[in-house]
Amino acid sequence: MYASFKESFTADKSKKKSKKSKKSKKSSSKSSVKSSSITASKSETSPKTSTVSTASTASPASPVTSTSKLSKTSKKGGKVEKEEKEEKVIVTRITMCWLNKWYKKMYDKLGWTALSVTEGKKKKAKSYLHNLKELLESAEKKEMAVVDVDRKDDVSSIIKKIKKLQGFAKELFKNIKTKSIHVPGQAKNRTVKELHKWHAHKYSKLAWMALLQAEGSTKEIKAYMSNIGDLHASVLKKLKELKDEDKIYDLKIVLENVEKLRSFSNILLA
Repeated sequence: MYASFKESFTADKSKKKSKKSKKSKKSSSKSSVKSSSITASKSETSPKTSTVSTASTASPASPVTSTSKLSKTSKKGGKVEKEEKEEKVIVTRITMCWLNKWYKKMYDKLGWTALSVTEGKKKKAKSYLHNLKELLESAEKKEMAVVDVDRKDDVSSIIKKIKKLQGFAKELFKNIKTKSIHVPGQAKNRTVKELHKWHAHKYSKLAWMALLQAEGSTKEIKAYMSNIGDLHASVLKKLKELKDEDKIYDLKIVLENVEKLRSFSNILLA
């Protein structure tokens, strides 16, 4: 009886051990399968990462011509426009449109630069002349790069105007303390805002009048000088009518600027 019970008990134990061994075998096989799949996935993804790293660490391409650069960038989608702009700057340095805008801006700026010199800001005159020098160099480079005959003539005319502007600026900055001649004018009814715009327009027109004088036209210069006289008389009339202290102080500054502008015009247009 006892022996049979012992045999059955040992049989149960052996069954349990066999079950445990089977479970351990299954778990080990699963883990081996997982590890193999992980290693396989790593081996599959490793070439992708290697390609990315090589692309990111690749050395930049050497400068090429415009056609090859456009063919390379056309495949990249959003980056096409940026690289095309860089290519234009490298090849042409400056566009014709921007060259026109730049030299016109320098003409409009001469009167205001002279005004800042009278206020003791001599650095602005130096930076203005330096900017003119850069503009002239850019225009000369553009003339060398242009092939079209008509466009080359346009650039050469701009270069002549820039050189004349350099002469006007140097003469004005040297003789800026010359006394002005009083030009009589007719007083006109204008608001404070209109007087501000009027005198600002005359300042931006000063260098253009000097260019017209260099080209031999005198009617526009006489009209310009008489207009400055009208502006001066109109500001004086408005000062007598005003009662607001802030506006009076503001218009006194405008009056001083108009008198300085009259002296500048006497230097350049005498």
